[in-house]
Amino acid sequence: MSDDLQALAATASRHSDALFGRSLTPSALRVEPIARSTRGVYRVGPLDGSAPSLIAKQRAWATDATRGASMVQTSHEFALMTAVRQAMTAVGRADHTVPRAVLALADEGLIFMEQAGGGSVEHELRRWIVGRRSSRLIAELVRRCGEWLHTFAVRAPGAAWPAVDADADTILRAAHAITSTASSGCPARNCPVRCSPR
Repeated sequence: MSDDLQALAATASRHSDALFGRSLTPSALRVEPIARSTRGVYRVGPLDGSAPSLIAKQRAWATDATRGASMVQTSHEFALMTAVRQAMTAVGRADHTVPRAVLALADEGLIFMEQAGGGSVEHELRRWIVGRRSSRLIAELVRRCGEWLHTFAVRAPGAAWPAVDADADTILRAAHAITSTASSGCPARNCPVRCSPR
């Protein structure tokens, strides 16, 4: 096991009571990398399968300044996931929720959350493009995505969004602008976090 996987197993072990309901040693945990980008995404769970695996998302940082930004982003993401889950659960749609955020360790840039069922929309669309999914299935998938968005925007608009102080707001806006621009360009006037100048 590589050093970063061993470190994550040690962290999960220290918090295993909260994560898996019992104390587990690092050697009793399986840590599998799923993706790497601006953060590592891993599947973490007991080797014996006695509890469901969780997804761990860990941000990386290069300097103390970026570590501080990572801490703010991690705390905010955890609070947002919790708020969205509460809002969607409040409207009585168990099928329209988000994975439960289980634990945030902001000083390590790490969030543990339940694993979402199913695959990503992107994955399913790619399979459709190469002829491995039917148009009927994709239409149903898109309909369900629209239904989720409608439930979130119309039926659950009263979510208690987490408060953000001015310093954290600056960090979050900068991080959003960087990631949005890097991936596809940020439509500033429509940006939900208003990363454009006010």
